[in-house]
Amino acid sequence: MKRSPIALLALAALFAAAAAPASAGSADFGIGLFGGYNSYSMNDVNDDINSTNDFYGTTIDEISGGVGFGGGLRIRTGPSMILAVDYERLTGSTSGSGTSGAVTYDADLDLPANAIVAGVTYLFPSASKARFGLSGGIGYYSADGQVQLTADDGVNSITLVGDASGSGIGFHAAGAVDVSLSPVAHLEGMAGYRVAKTGNLEVDGTEIPDYSAEWSGFMSRVGFSFFFGNH
Repeated sequence: MKRSPIALLALAALFAAAAAPASAGSADFGIGLFGGYNSYSMNDVNDDINSTNDFYGTTIDEISGGVGFGGGLRIRTGPSMILAVDYERLTGSTSGSGTSGAVTYDADLDLPANAIVAGVTYLFPSASKARFGLSGGIGYYSADGQVQLTADDGVNSITLVGDASGSGIGFHAAGAVDVSLSPVAHLEGMAGYRVAKTGNLEVDGTEIPDYSAEWSGFMSRVGFSFFFGNH
């Protein structure tokens, strides 16, 4: 059963309310912007790519990773705790071509994800402007992709296009760093591991049983956050 982004936002709000201290007036509110590299497992998709290469003689590379970028809201509830709700776009694509007999094949596969992620970061005490800590979170991941295959025998050319979609819940855990550049501006970073995949992926509305797009793997973020409130 699919879960909507609205349900995840409601969960994020409850999570933030439970984690925030009673003295909400001491909180700093802000925004964050970030980007980073991520690796993906994509087991089902890569198995399919390899089978396609064997059958059609193509040389399509596996999807092994991509760049992620996004931004969101920050709440610093005290010197050590930061709550966040972020939107993140995870890119992932591959292409290739090959010849089987008189037919030339070209393939393009694009499997990005849109994610809404609620997270918590705890920073260890430090006398310096750089503070290290731990971060974790839960998110709603939605595939938003397209598959295109073109076959050309020199006389006729046929192109097949299918839209890929699916959704699922993901989790992450990471080490974090926060560097205070000023009372307002901070440099933030994160590196860790993500577990996230769709349920049964759909192509043009047809569900493929036991077939998932999977963005699980190493994750990283580097960016800036800006806080406004009590300092």
